[in-house]
Formats: sequence, structure tokens, C-alpha cells
Amino acid sequence: MHALRACLLSGLCIAAASAKYLVSYNASAGDDPSVLGQLNLGGRERADWPSGQGQNSSVYFKTATDPDGVQAAHVHKNTDFTRAEYHMLKDEIAADTTYYIGYKVRYDSVDYQTFVWQWKNYDSATVGVDNVPAVLTFAKDADDSNYHTITLKANPSAKDGGATVVWSKALTMGRTYAFGLVVNTSQTGGFLQLYFDGALATLTDASGTKTQKLAGNFFPGGSGASSSPKVGLYGSGIGKACSLAFAKNGAQELLVADLNVEADKKTVTEATAVATNPNFIAEAFELDVTLEESVEAAVGYATTFLGRIDYCVHSAGVPGGTFDPIAETSFADFKRLLEVNVQGTFLVTRLVSAAMKSQGPKQVDVSNPKRSVSRGTIVIMASVSYVISVPSMVQYTTSKHCYPRKHKDCRLISFDPAAIDNVPNNIRVNCVCPSWTDTPMTQTAMELSQGSNRQCWLEF
Repeated sequence: MHALRACLLSGLCIAAASAKYLVSYNASAGDDPSVLGQLNLGGRERADWPSGQGQNSSVYFKTATDPDGVQAAHVHKNTDFTRAEYHMLKDEIAADTTYYIGYKVRYDSVDYQTFVWQWKNYDSATVGVDNVPAVLTFAKDADDSNYHTITLKANPSAKDGGATVVWSKALTMGRTYAFGLVVNTSQTGGFLQLYFDGALATLTDASGTKTQKLAGNFFPGGSGASSSPKVGLYGSGIGKACSLAFAKNGAQELLVADLNVEADKKTVTEATAVATNPNFIAEAFELDVTLEESVEAAVGYATTFLGRIDYCVHSAGVPGGTFDPIAETSFADFKRLLEVNVQGTFLVTRLVSAAMKSQGPKQVDVSNPKRSVSRGTIVIMASVSYVISVPSMVQYTTSKHCYPRKHKDCRLISFDPAAIDNVPNNIRVNCVCPSWTDTPMTQTAMELSQGSNRQCWLEF
């Protein structure tokens, strides 16, 4: 399944303290989005976009109009694509300078952890713990009803890792808002400010102090690196949500493994920020589930880093590349889905099972000695597509039918025979079939099947 995210930018401007315009984009004046800077498109399976490949229906940043007919730049990506964004002023940001960034945005629909603006750092010495000193992203609403609350997360200290939510606001979908961000790049007297609908916002720093000028180092690499703004879409899925849930619920160590190690590092930073265990540590690891040697390396590193693997959540997977009826469907897409969704699941389950089998059993619940011991638990993310079929999804549906053995309860079903094989080893293997979880993947599936469109519109 796919999911769609989109936005429209009708104008953008970035100026330095001298009031000199550094970037200026106005869709109504006929500007092309390319004036924004360097276009970054992230490919399928979170891989890099092939060199020389142009935009297509799955990922683009182009001129269009919003639902009210306002001319703007339309930004779109499917969920299995990493990003659709413009990198502005790449390698041009200078130290000891104040930058002003202003734009308007209309969101018609958003999802969890959608990044819409980043002030990103590029520096090998600090990027591992602080690669996004400031970001505008969406989070869950206070009443758990949706993901319409936009937050400003900031890490004003270059070396300590983790980001703090310094400001948040529940937004109304379909309404246009104005944002202004001020970033000063001094390494000793730097600061961050936010204007919302023309008013200077009050921010809350890590100590709980209220301020309208958040002090910090937002240019941590200095002359040896660079920091610069990005605008567009950069998102996440179920795997990231599971990582954050582990951190929130007391996990002590966490390894995040994905093909996109940059996304892994973001998840590590966010998990560290919400962790409840005072001894929590997390690391990122690059993993390609289609390669046996890559899975072996990841499992080996996990065993070394964690000491043992108590829980493994396998959520790596891809949707179909196209939504076409069987007569027009792509054989290349079909083979790719089997490679990632089926072969990848087999490799992870086999190698993690072997690692768990070699480790000693632990009491499941120390407060209840009557409960059994366990060497570990493996949870595989399948799909409701195992239970029901959706038109024009033959590749995806076929790949998901390779996972579970159906039982009476289709919501939680065993991975058979892996679950049976692991019973003597006290290893539990379960397969979860999410239904229409509110992720980018399921949003696009519904949009394409119903002919609807979920998107946001950014207007600068």
C-alpha cells in the first residue's frame, strides 16, 4: 500500500539580518520551484533517488494550485519514498548571522511525524547526535484523536543529543497559517525564534523556562561543517512508532536498523528524547533485509550492543510500486515485493531466532514467578491484506499471504511454522496484521481506491 503526502508552497523568502533576500519564491509571479535551491528526492524502499532520474507521479515538487485556486508549488511523495524537499542555501550559511524564513501553510491532512521544515546540520563530529537542531513536525493530539498538532523541536546544545518540544499548536485542517523562523548562527550567542500568524511565540526550554528567544548553538559544526534550511516532506511509519513506544515504556537499550541510516539516526534522537529509563541508550544501524550478509551483520551487532535480543519487531517492508489491475501490473514490482516482504522476513526471522536460541532464558514477569521463562519475542508486521483483498494490489497482497497461518483471530496470528519451531526454545513468534493504521502507507491506499486526495498546502 501507498500513502500520499503533499503540500503547496505559493511563496517563500529567506533573508539575512542585512535585509538582503537570499531566496525568494513566488508562485503567483510564475517562479519555478527550482529557485528554492537543490531538489532532494528520496527513492523507493527509502533508497537514494537514482542519479539523473526526474520527478514522477510518486514523488515531485512542482507548480500547481491549492483547493482555493491559489497558485503554488505542489510537494508530494508516496510513503515508501524518503523525501520530497528543497535544500536551500546549501553550503552558503555563514556563522554569526541572523536568518529570517517566512511562509504560509495550509494542511488538509497530515500524519504522525511529518517533517515540514528542518534546520539541518552537516558535520561528521555532531551529525550522529544532533543532525537536526530545529524542526517543525507533527505529533499526536492531546486527546489522541489525530495528528493535527504541529510542534517545534529544538536541540540548542550541539553535543548532548535529543530534541525538546519547545512549542506546539493544534491546527485546524484546511486553514492557512503563517510561520516565521529566525535563526542566529553564532556558536556562543545563537538563538531561535518562532512567529506564528504574525505573533512572536513563547517557547519552553528544556528546564521549563519560558522565553521568546531560545538561546543555543544552532550552527554546531562552525567553519568545519554547515547548517541550512530544508522545506518539503520527510516522514515515518509503524517501525518508528514501535521504536518510540519501546523508549516510552522503559526499554533500556534499542537498536534501530533500516536501509536509510539517516532516518535511523532521527529515530534514535527522538527515542532518546522520550525515553523513561534513565539508563536508556540507542544506536542506529544500516540494514538491507534482502541481503543475508546485511541481516547477519545487523543481528551480530545487536547481540554485541544489547548483550542479548529480548524483542525484535520486524516492520521492514514495501508496498506495490503501482496500483494497477492484474492485466497491467508490473512483474518487476512483483519480484521486488517478494524480495523485501517475503525473503527479508525469512532472513530476519531465521537469524534472530538463532541468536535468541543461543541466549539463556529470562523470567517473563519477575513480579509473577508463575509465568513462564522466555528467550525472546519476535513480532512480524504483516497486513490486513492477508485477510482481505483490495483491487489493484495483487503484488502487495500476494507478498503478505506468505506471512501467517490464519487462525480464528485474524488480528493476531502466528507465523507458522516459525512459531511452532521455536516453541521448544521458549521463543514466541507472532504476526500482527494492522488494518487501516493512520500511516502514510494506508492513507494513499485509501486515497487511490476512493479517488480522494489528502494533502497540505504551503504558502510563503
